[in-house]
Amino acid sequence: MEKMNSDKKTARIACFLYLLVGIFSFFAKRFVDPKMYVAGDPADVVSDHETAETRCTISR
Repeated sequence: MEKMNSDKKTARIACFLYLLVGIFSFFAKRFVDPKMYVAGDPADVVSDHETAETRCTISR
C-alpha cells in the first residue's frame, strides 16, 4: 500500500511539471518568439539575438 501511494505522488509531480512545461512553451511561442524576428531586416534580427544572448549570459 505504501509503494502505491509513493507511485501516485511521483506521477502527480511528473504531471504537474509536464503541465508547467506546456504552459511555458505556449507563452514562449506566443509572446517571445515573434519579438525575436523582424521581417525584411536581417541585421535587426541578428542584433536582437545578440542582445538576448547578452541578457542570458549576464543572468547566469
